[in-house]
Amino acid sequence: MSVVGGLPNGTEGPPTSAEVEVEARSPLRGMAVGRVVGRRVGANASLVIGLAIIGALLLIGALAGVISPHDPVKQEIGNTLAPPGTAGHILGTDQLGRDTLSRLIYGARNDVFVALGALVLPFVFGTLVGIVAGYRGGWFDSVMVGVIDVIIAFPILVLLIALVFVLGPGVKTIIISVALIDWVVYARLARTAARREAVMEYVLAAQVGGIPTWRILGRHVVPNIISQSIIYAMSDAVLIILFITTLGFLGLGIPPPASDWGTMIAEAQPYINNQWWLAVIPGIAIIVAAFGLSLIADGLAQRLDAR
Repeated sequence: MSVVGGLPNGTEGPPTSAEVEVEARSPLRGMAVGRVVGRRVGANASLVIGLAIIGALLLIGALAGVISPHDPVKQEIGNTLAPPGTAGHILGTDQLGRDTLSRLIYGARNDVFVALGALVLPFVFGTLVGIVAGYRGGWFDSVMVGVIDVIIAFPILVLLIALVFVLGPGVKTIIISVALIDWVVYARLARTAARREAVMEYVLAAQVGGIPTWRILGRHVVPNIISQSIIYAMSDAVLIILFITTLGFLGLGIPPPASDWGTMIAEAQPYINNQWWLAVIPGIAIIVAAFGLSLIADGLAQRLDAR
């Protein structure tokens, strides 16, 4: 093993005087992002309830093949439009005799899982781009601001639906569309916060002390600004779920025979007067998922002290 400067390669030496000074001035004393979030998030009623709701939905979706009482695509032509409480069908059946509860369970897998999965790429990419643009400034910041302003000028939902219409329905299309459009919101949030942090005393001290930019960003700037992006991500997940169910309602979402809450509502429209539960039940599922994510966002806002 080679040794450089008395230390093995890849091993950080003791902190310099500049780093010690920055640690003393930084609001979070340079804690890693995970430690910051973990330290600030504690027992909170909204957060606990929200996590319980979303955790339950994720568990239901993950175990859909085990807990579902019927095959969600199996048709019982002789038992169509059965009301809730029918023997063997707790929530009844739809116009094709498919079990409503089974379709609801598989809908949780498709809608909630896809929504949270589609959230990852815009969150990571947008936050990183916004931090770099806000901290470094210059031409890169100017270009990013121009791109963000152009995309934000149009209604986000209209752009997303237009992209899906062009690319075609499907899970991959939904994820690609959300990634191409949704990152700008995270970039704008992160850029604004990074510009504010860039002129803070502890950052200026780090720059004067010769601390590398990557270390300043990763150890000091990111932990101080990531809270806003995390909180918004939970609210954004609500919007993505509504987007997915809207696509399903319009026939542009997850292709059949896969179950989708929006598709269930659309198929129930001709029967809304007499078999109203066909539309109400998936509607309640959407509200519950949105409510759980909103509670998580509120709980995180209280615990993370977002500025």
